[in-house]
Amino acid sequence: REGHRPNLMDLTPLKGEHCNGIGKEGLHGRLMVRSEWGNDIVPELMPATDGSECVIDKPGKSAFFQTDLEFILRNTNIDTLIVCGVTTEICVHSTVRDATDRGFKCIVLDDCTASYFDEFH
Repeated sequence: REGHRPNLMDLTPLKGEHCNGIGKEGLHGRLMVRSEWGNDIVPELMPATDGSECVIDKPGKSAFFQTDLEFILRNTNIDTLIVCGVTTEICVHSTVRDATDRGFKCIVLDDCTASYFDEFH
């Protein structure tokens, strides 16, 4: 999930300029800010409570950008990723490109990805 630190120190000036809603108060808390209710995972998809699953909060388009995802994957001997998510043409593609550059195999699930625009999906 994309989420920024509460103080927005991980929000680049360029991104802040083009995505002017980040950090602003919304219906469910500050938009795209970690620990805010509106940035949480829906109950049906919450990770296991036994600590066997982790959540990666990313401040950018790729799940690898400024996160410890690669470290976690390598430490757990994972070499293949099943990728799903929204904005197929942005976040999903960015993550898959970064993953393959790092030597991970990727499988993108067509029926588990989405875009705002059908032509981009």
